[in-house]
Amino acid sequence: MTAMDQSLDEGFLELISASVEDPRPFYARLREQAPAFRTSLGFWYVTRYDLAMEIVRDPRGWVNSPPDGKRAHHRDGYALDLWYRAFMYLDGPEHKHMRGLVGELATPRFVNALRGAVGSAVSDQFDELAGRESFDFRHDFAELLPTKVIMRILGLDEAELPRLLAVAQSIASMLEPLVDDATIERGDAIWRGAAEFVLATADERRRAPKADLLTTLVRRVDAEDGLGDEDLLSLVFFLAVSGHETTANMLSNGLYHLLTHDLVGELRAEPDLLSSAVEELLRYEAPPRNSVARYPLSDVVLGGETIRRGEPVYVGYQAANHDPAEFEDPLRLDLRRSPNRHVGFGIGVHHCLGAALSRLELTSALRELLVRCDDLGLGREPVTWMPGFVIRGLNHVPVHSTPVRSGSSRIGGSDD
Repeated sequence: MTAMDQSLDEGFLELISASVEDPRPFYARLREQAPAFRTSLGFWYVTRYDLAMEIVRDPRGWVNSPPDGKRAHHRDGYALDLWYRAFMYLDGPEHKHMRGLVGELATPRFVNALRGAVGSAVSDQFDELAGRESFDFRHDFAELLPTKVIMRILGLDEAELPRLLAVAQSIASMLEPLVDDATIERGDAIWRGAAEFVLATADERRRAPKADLLTTLVRRVDAEDGLGDEDLLSLVFFLAVSGHETTANMLSNGLYHLLTHDLVGELRAEPDLLSSAVEELLRYEAPPRNSVARYPLSDVVLGGETIRRGEPVYVGYQAANHDPAEFEDPLRLDLRRSPNRHVGFGIGVHHCLGAALSRLELTSALRELLVRCDDLGLGREPVTWMPGFVIRGLNHVPVHSTPVRSGSSRIGGSDD
């Protein structure tokens, strides 16, 4: 390893193991000096937008299931074994078939039908904050909303919210390259307990079906030869996790940047900017820092480096979203940015299934926030970023305002 590579590797290890306030300068170093960088952890990291597109737009040359069966920094465990059954780790017809079991979540008709339910969940969550002049937006709102929404869609008892929230919060730490045994053991215990609850509820749906997504999933899995309880659990937990992590962190990250860049007033004055603002916030600080590992099916030259067949490669979404070759003045948070071809939700056949639902939740929540909270500002407590390779998110977002209003009061603009 050259001196430059060693320096870059030290920076990379710090990036994923420490609380880094602004990773953008280091991403710029990688893009300029080693746009395809082999880390000391045994995988490649790609940071340039054009190289990212080469990978994510070529499902025939790049796959999500390792051709030699050796998954990047894989650890054995109950939770991870279930997690890796999710369709985002599959390819070709198998991926298409398993994704199709929950494919309606991505359809405009399904998402449009959820507008009332999402709006109600947003309103209910703000009602719980009514009268307060200060609160932690992350813990008191952002973490709770998306899990409540997905539980309502699945038809699960909201009394079980802490259980599903723990499932969602535990998986990111288990997917970290530097994960320790204790974290795996804690996660396995959480997932085993949640699995007992889900399977018991699934049996109830077999005896007494309801008009909810869990009943639909039970019927579909039961009707498929070769599928069983583990596949059902994988689908339910995938929805619980993906429905939580992106939206919860995007809400927290987004509000933090709107406040620190003094853009809340602009958004309040022009609520029709919400749709464009959501896209820009997804570009600027999307919670999924990277793609899942991709594997080339043959040797390939990328960014001047030869990557061998089957070697794991991660696309750095956040780094690509700040590439000046694609985005003019990328360090500027521009609520009117157009075009904005960000990869905050991924792209191609593995584009995030819940992107439309997440956009609806983000837009609805920010719109209601502008209505319920006047004189909104950050609290005095220091705000810190969570360390990690998988998720970019804040530990907490303390805010203050005039007392939060009770009752929804819509303002102009669409929810699209």
